[in-house]
Order: sequence, then structure tokens, then C-alpha cells
Amino acid sequence: MIRVKDETIDSFEADEIAERMREKIQSRGDFAADVVVVAGDSKETLRLYGIPYSVGRVRTAMFNAAISWQPIEVG
Repeated sequence: MIRVKDETIDSFEADEIAERMREKIQSRGDFAADVVVVAGDSKETLRLYGIPYSVGRVRTAMFNAAISWQPIEVG
């Protein structure tokens, strides 16, 4: 899961971010089944992009406060 703060993105940009993250993970020899991109900084602006099953799991984890965030550079 990747979180984009302080920016509004569309689904095309979310797909690009997810692809760059998958490439980064694969370059380490690991494989990612899916990447969920979380955009927004409040409940009102929060958007989740990805496969519906994975988005649902991330939404549940966020609701249960079972996520901690760490900064990452993807580029």
C-alpha cells in the first residue's frame, strides 16, 4: 500500500504509482500481487485505488487502525 499525501491524483496517476512500486519490489527479488494507492489526507478526501478485493482489505485495516505509515521514495 502506498499513501499519497497532500495531492489529488486521478486513477491514471494511481496506476503509474502502483506500477513504479511493483517494479521497485520486483527489483529486490520479491513479487507483489497488488498495490493499493491511498490518496488524500482526511476522511472527506480519502480515495483508494487498486483491485477491489485489496482495496476492501486496506479499508478494513484502516478502519481498525491496524496500519502504520513509513515514508518511501518511488522513482
